[in-house]
Amino acid sequence: MGTTRPGEGTLIDQGASLLGADAREAGSVGPPTFDFRRPSKFGREHVRTLENLHESFARRFATSLSHALRAIVQLRPIAVEELTYENYVRALPNPSALTLVSLRPLPGEVIVETEASLALTLIDRALGGLGSPAALRRLTDLETVLFADVMRVGVGAFRETFAPVLDVEPEVLGVETNPSFLQVVPPSETILLLSYAFSISGSSTVEGLLTLCYPHPTLQPAMDRLQRHVTVEAVVQPEPEGREPWMTEHLAEATVTVSACLNTTTVAARDIAGLAPGDVLSLDHRVDEPVRLLVHGVDLMAGFLGRRGKRLGVRLVGWRTEGS
Repeated sequence: MGTTRPGEGTLIDQGASLLGADAREAGSVGPPTFDFRRPSKFGREHVRTLENLHESFARRFATSLSHALRAIVQLRPIAVEELTYENYVRALPNPSALTLVSLRPLPGEVIVETEASLALTLIDRALGGLGSPAALRRLTDLETVLFADVMRVGVGAFRETFAPVLDVEPEVLGVETNPSFLQVVPPSETILLLSYAFSISGSSTVEGLLTLCYPHPTLQPAMDRLQRHVTVEAVVQPEPEGREPWMTEHLAEATVTVSACLNTTTVAARDIAGLAPGDVLSLDHRVDEPVRLLVHGVDLMAGFLGRRGKRLGVRLVGWRTEGS
């Protein structure tokens, strides 16, 4: 996303930190330092709760896109930081792919940002291409519409993310490619930024960055619910000692059914009626495309078809989603 990261400290910030350290060493007592350029509006408990809730966002978002794009999509949390909207926009590359999402009944909008080159890769994959790395350029009007359709598949993850505290209805409002044209809040407003490492694997692996920008006014109505969620988590009783080893021991003895699934193919009824022994039915699954491995019907792993001796086999390449 460029060499300047959102919220990166300036020389003035570093100087203030040094002065603060000298004052502590001298044993002086004074008022706490408050940076008016970067005011803190999110409590640590709120940030921690949102970070925990968004673990499900990463899983659901990756799973939804994996099914839609027929590829292995992974989303791994990197960082959570609080900064001003002005600093956030200034650090974004131009062009970008900025998806504007509403989360009714919460006010305002949330921004889901990816690099334009990564957006082009997702579009290519959605259209049946290999999803190869794309050169950085601005999306055309048609590509903007196609990318919005891809994001509509993924943003449903917001519904599950906020389910423990609030019922929200995510909706893609549009896609912007120039960060300067997207003014969802005043420049001085505080936002919470969640960053994820994004990767999509098909015939090749393409990596990039995905960020979620939450303006403070959007989350403010949910603050009380987030606080109550923290309180409930604090009083949850821990698991009895010895239970986990017992479950692990018995789980190891269980037998499970593993199946490899190819992509589905649409065939006209008249073609099905005319099939005869010896006919070859072409599937909508390329030879270089990974298959999905289901464990008791749960989509967990991915791999490539092959042969071992006289039997078909699957070479595992990884989990379908990070942390699953």
